[in-house]
Amino acid sequence: MLCNFDQSMRKTKENEVAHLLVIRSNKETKQIYGYVELLNVICGYTVFAEGYDGPDIDIVYHQDALTGERLNESVLINTGAVSGENPSFDLLVNNSLENARAVQHSANFNAMLSDILAQLEEDVKQGKISVGEKEQQYFKQATKLAAEMMVFGFPDDVADFTRPD
Repeated sequence: MLCNFDQSMRKTKENEVAHLLVIRSNKETKQIYGYVELLNVICGYTVFAEGYDGPDIDIVYHQDALTGERLNESVLINTGAVSGENPSFDLLVNNSLENARAVQHSANFNAMLSDILAQLEEDVKQGKISVGEKEQQYFKQATKLAAEMMVFGFPDDVADFTRPD
C-alpha cells in the first residue's frame, strides 16, 4: 500500500533525497514487513508474513539518490502510522525537490567560498595583502556571497521589503 504522505511513518532527514528499502520483523505484531521509498516520494508498505516467531530480521538499504553513496544511519519506521489515507504526493514531492535544491545550493556556496579563499591566499603569497587582511576580506566576501545567494538563489525565502503588503 502507498503510505507516508504526511511523513508520519518516516520523517526524512534535512536535505535528504534518497532511496530506501527496509525489510524487518516486528516481535510485537509477529509480522515481517517491507517498506520502500523512491526519491522520498513514492513510499510503500506491505506485510510479508503474519505470525512470525523467528529470529529478528533487520535489512536496510539506504542510498543517496544524488550521489549514489550508501547511507548508514539508523532508519526508524513507525508502522503504527499505517492507514488507509488518501494519497496526496504534494508534501513529499515538494520536500524532495526542496532538499535537492538545498544540496545543490550548499555545494555551489562551498565551491565559491573555496574560490574566494584561494584568490585571497594567492594575494597573500604575492604580498598584496597581509594574513590579517586576508581574514577580514574573506569574512566580508563570504558574508556578501551568502547574502547574494540567499536573495538570488532562494528568492521565495526572502521577504521583499520594497513592496507594500
